Formats: sequence, structure tokens, C-alpha cells
Amino acid sequence: MTSDRTLRLQVLAATIAERLRPLCADWSDEVFDDMVRRLAEVTLKYEGVSSPGSYDRRATDKLVEELKRALESSEGARDGKDR
Repeated sequence: MTSDRTLRLQVLAATIAERLRPLCADWSDEVFDDMVRRLAEVTLKYEGVSSPGSYDRRATDKLVEELKRALESSEGARDGKDR
């Protein structure tokens, strides 16, 4: 039988992976899956909620936006060096 915590981690990991995979497309599955697992664990630890329906996407949205800005900055720096 799956515990509430395990179910919650699975839901968080699936949601996080879906949102971040496009930004980390060049990461190996092993590295990406490890990062997603750790993000889900930290999120669960600090939200203090074990109900799968109460996930607040704002923190993930903020992280996605920060990763997008970092990627754009990195690509811009790389494009500037290729000229």
C-alpha cells in the first residue's frame, strides 16, 4: 500500500518534471531525475502538507521563470562569443 507521503512525492515529482523537462532537455535522465526527486522532497518537507490536491504551483512557476532567464542569459552570452 502506498503511503500519503509517497503518493505526494510522486505527484510533486511528476508535476515538477513536466514543467522543467523542456528547460533541461540536454540533461541526462539520471541527473534530471535526481534533481526532480530532490526538489519534490524539499517541497514536501517545507510545505508540511500531505494532501496531493493542495500543491501550490507558485514556487515552481518562479523557479521555471528563473531557469528560463538563466537559459536566455547563457544563450545570449554564447551567441555573443560566436560572432
